[in-house]
Amino acid sequence: MFCFDAEGIHDFIVDAGKKLQRITLFNYVADKVFRVNNERLKTQVFGLDFENPVGLAAGFDKNAELIDFFYDLGFGFIEIGSLSAKPSKGNDKPRIFRLIKEEAIINNMGLPNKGIDQVILRLTEKRAYPVGINISQSSNNTMPLYCVIEDIAYSFSKAALVADYIALNISCPNVKEGKAFENPYALDNLLAELKKRNDQVPLLIKLSPDLPPQNLEELISACSKHSIEGYVISNARSIQHNDTQKGLSGLPLQKISTELIRRVYCLTNGKVPIVGVGGIDSAASAYEKIKAGASLVQLYTGLVYQGPMIAKMINKGLVELLEKDGFSTISEAVGKSA
Repeated sequence: MFCFDAEGIHDFIVDAGKKLQRITLFNYVADKVFRVNNERLKTQVFGLDFENPVGLAAGFDKNAELIDFFYDLGFGFIEIGSLSAKPSKGNDKPRIFRLIKEEAIINNMGLPNKGIDQVILRLTEKRAYPVGINISQSSNNTMPLYCVIEDIAYSFSKAALVADYIALNISCPNVKEGKAFENPYALDNLLAELKKRNDQVPLLIKLSPDLPPQNLEELISACSKHSIEGYVISNARSIQHNDTQKGLSGLPLQKISTELIRRVYCLTNGKVPIVGVGGIDSAASAYEKIKAGASLVQLYTGLVYQGPMIAKMINKGLVELLEKDGFSTISEAVGKSA
């Protein structure tokens, strides 16, 4: 598949997955082939029950077209998006680039999606596993802060109707003004508005791996003020590629994101759940993030390079690692090396 254009292969998988998930026989066979059922893997986070801690990160299933397909592949939860209030075509193609030797992806998508109003129509049916919605701002154009807040608040209000949790992307590296809310003052104003709209659905903040220590502490303080329920750590790393700011994800982020998880776990005294993402390609790398402080983990690039068996491989390996260390549940291992 690496002989073909990255986005073309992604679109092919989306089309194939949409067909497969409608076939009852595929659902039955996939459950037997891909799913690992083990009591050690079950956990409760944000008041939600998870069959296993391995989730699909936002970015792959942008428009909620493959939720059941990825659940059939053994994932414990799915995060869709990022979604915005208005539909977006994203940046011009080509906009995804593979770094095969580094097992990484350079992303300049610009958050293409069909818009929150259309996508949430696919989520009216309650599922037996958690589905999160990742939201971000609509426009790639500069807007006044109050307009951006209102834009995100609209998406938040719509997502809150159907989401099990909402992840707020405040650190998109390839959207103009995508990091505006890394300013604590701006984030404080945004969170005040969102919590006013709905304080029942768990709200998670997705952080950048590039945050300086003082900025990170200020953002955590702003989030604590509004009783944010969790963090997603971390987003893609911001890099220069072909004279444009783009996002780097995959193996190069593995250690960086793990250290950020450890820092946030300590800053919050382990009281706020963390979803660890960045360079997860094995049970060992997932377990490392869990012991650093992550209650759940997510992956995207690992799926690209390791293939559809990755959720099973990680879950099976986690059971063995938990047994080896004498833990009866995932939650017992969280933060043990923080």
